[in-house]
Amino acid sequence: MPKFCPTCGNSSDKIAFLGNFCMNCAKERFNKSLDITAEVLLCKKCGKIKSGKGQSYEEISGKSLESAISQHFRRYNCHLIDYTDKTARLDISDETEHGKLSVEHEVEIEFKRKMCDMC
Repeated sequence: MPKFCPTCGNSSDKIAFLGNFCMNCAKERFNKSLDITAEVLLCKKCGKIKSGKGQSYEEISGKSLESAISQHFRRYNCHLIDYTDKTARLDISDETEHGKLSVEHEVEIEFKRKMCDMC
């Protein structure tokens, strides 16, 4: 007997389900639950960013930015796909009791200016 998604009415005969929702609706709900901004500490003197909790400040790079933004989404697996001066596109995934859920999510980067330990 097929399941039907309570949001869109899709049948489990046509699309995979994650819990009670079809995969499309589950991804949409997950994506909407994520923050649309991520705060990154930026040294106002040297221009380096704090790449992670308890770590020192580093030059801005994909790796350091991914680490800094991942601190904002600690609960999930977060990988940087692409970034500009103001936004970052991420692959964010979560292991649920019903399986793995992964979405592409864009966040606005809010640089919070603060003096680093070296400056």
